Order: sequence, then structure tokens, then C-alpha cells
Amino acid sequence: MIEVSGLRKDYGGTRAVDDLSFTAPSGKVTGFLGPNGAGKSTTMRMVVGLDRPTRGGAAIDGVRYRDMAAPLRTVGALLDTGAVPRGMTAAAHLRWVAAAARLPDRRVDEVLGTVGLSDVAGKRVGAFSLGMRQRLGIATALLGDPGTLLLDEPVNGLDPEGVRWVRTLMRSLAAEGRTVLVSSHLMGEMAETADRVVVIGRGRLIADTTVADLVRRGSGGRVRVGGPRAESLAAVLRDHGYGVEAADGAAAGGQDGTASLVVTGAEAADIGELAARYGLALHELTPERPSLEDVFMEITGGSAGHVFAPAAAVTGGER
Repeated sequence: MIEVSGLRKDYGGTRAVDDLSFTAPSGKVTGFLGPNGAGKSTTMRMVVGLDRPTRGGAAIDGVRYRDMAAPLRTVGALLDTGAVPRGMTAAAHLRWVAAAARLPDRRVDEVLGTVGLSDVAGKRVGAFSLGMRQRLGIATALLGDPGTLLLDEPVNGLDPEGVRWVRTLMRSLAAEGRTVLVSSHLMGEMAETADRVVVIGRGRLIADTTVADLVRRGSGGRVRVGGPRAESLAAVLRDHGYGVEAADGAAAGGQDGTASLVVTGAEAADIGELAARYGLALHELTPERPSLEDVFMEITGGSAGHVFAPAAAVTGGER
């Protein structure tokens, strides 16, 4: 489990992270989301001790990174794929890291196989594509077989097959009880991969909740509904304060005509109960939830950069 508590980081007069607190639980994939400049990478660097917090702190399974006796056996991190010397081969880089961390040399071949780089183990990193460097970075993070993974944009540069591979890997690691914290700008991918999301903007928490709960809270939730007495149904729904419009710009049917409507501000169960109460048959009742990307854009609007503008945090859901 990763616990971030009251974390702050100032660079001169710029506050990159401001009183940030959240938890990434074990056995879950937690998506770490925010606009460019929101403070995600800075936060991850502070969690693994690469940057010193101005105030507050972070712990992994109750221990600060700098206090760990064998950190690579506890935490694996992918933060900067450009940090590997271009003249080293993939295998040489991993063997150097393994030796420094007193890890068995057999782990090098194991992780190269896991990330699909066995065939290019003797190739110099400078000749690698961005996607191959990403795979090497993930291999480095997995080298100590850690219980906690921090991955900063792990699918950057990967083709669709590679993106699917990373998604499957993260889900399988979480299923083993490991903690996975991953940042990404691909909202569709996070919707399929993450159990929870932590959203920050200008260094401060905006949301810390499950993916499903965050999407439910989006203001774009709509329900498509249709039946043989659409006009009467529309009148009932409007009388109860719900927004109603014709679906796809089509005109609603007559008193007995079948038509489809789009209803806002109501849950599907609310509409079904009203239709039953007034004896109105329904042929269609389909919730149309906003996407994670829609909700992300809604709650982070205007929050790019480091200077904080107050915003209410959304929290909740299973922890």
C-alpha cells in the first residue's frame, strides 16, 4: 500500500505539489491522472525518494523509501526511460542493477522474457525504439519482484498490442496482491485497467475514488428511453424536473406514436418507476454514462499548471 500524506513540494516560488494526500491500496490498479504539469511525476519521485518533500511524506507498507533495507525488492519504479546509458545493452543494464541491489542474476533473463525483450538482450539501448525502452523500463521495475509498482506513462510509445500487454500485466500484478500506481494520459485505457483513480490538478487532489463511482458522478449521465406514448412520458418526466429531448434530433411521436427520448438528471430506475406508476409502456431504457475522459475533462478544466485554484475534492467508493 502507498500512503501519501500532506505532501508538498516547492521549487523556488512554484508549488508543484500542495498538501496532497491519497492511498493506493494493495491488490488494486490505481490510475494517477491529471493534466500536464499537475504534479504527478513530482509526486512519484517523492514517493521513491528521488525528490525530498518540502513538507509531508509518503510511505510504502508503512515504511519510507529511504528507510528500506532492500528497496528494489519492495518497490519497482518506471519514471524515466531515458536514464539508461545508450551504449549499454539491455542485459548489461539489468545485470548492473541486479548486482547493485544484490539480486540473483537469473532475474535478468526472467524479466527480459516477461517483457518480450529476450531476442534483443544483447542490443544497445541507443538503438531501441521508444516502445522497446518502455519495456526495458518495466523490466527494470520488475527486477526485484517487488510488491509495489510505480509506473509513469508505461504505455507511451507502445503499439496497440503493447498497450494491451501492459494492461494485462498490470491487472495480473494487482491480482497477485501487489500495489500498482500508474499514470497515463490515455483515459480509455485507464477506464479498462484501473480499479481506482486519483486525479490531481495544480498539485492538489481533485478526486480519489473508484472508476465506476467517478463516472457515475459525471454531469453528463443520460438515459435513452422509448415507448409507444413518448409524448405523455415526456410530459411526466418534465413534471418531475427531469430534462427531456428527442433522441438524435428526431421529433417525438404523437400521443400513441412510438419515439425515443433522451432524459437527463434521472437514473434508469427512476424513469422505470414513473412509467409504471402512470401506466406507460417502455420499449427502451438504456443508461448512457459519460466516459472517463468526459468526466476527467469536466473536473480538471482550467487546472493545468502549478498554481492552485481551489476546487472541491471528490472522494468515495471502495478503498
